[in-house]
Amino acid sequence: MKKTQTFILLTLLLFGLVSVIKTEIMMSNSSIRYSIGSIEKVNLPHIKYSYSYQNKIFSRVVRKYKNDIQLNDKFLIKIYVDDPSVSDIYLGEKISQDKIINIPSEGWKEIPSFFSKKKNLDFI
Repeated sequence: MKKTQTFILLTLLLFGLVSVIKTEIMMSNSSIRYSIGSIEKVNLPHIKYSYSYQNKIFSRVVRKYKNDIQLNDKFLIKIYVDDPSVSDIYLGEKISQDKIINIPSEGWKEIPSFFSKKKNLDFI
């Protein structure tokens, strides 16, 4: 009985490790697009944001937050084309509504020109 439990535990652990590695590889090799996301819910320390990619709406919840985030605030989103449900949000700079003219359904290949050019953006 103990060998069976150990085997099951090791199998689950290995499956989890393989899943994490697969996700990391996918994210590092994936084509990236940028879009604008909107804060949908603030329930500190969690925030929920949504974004559109190829006319589909996606939502994510992240655990990091800044105290000044409010509903409907807009932020830059990095979308992984291989799995557009996977994205990262850059909370370092809110985007004012007047800067957003037209968001392409497939996102931008590069960070849009209206966004301040910073190196090494800290996406979460």
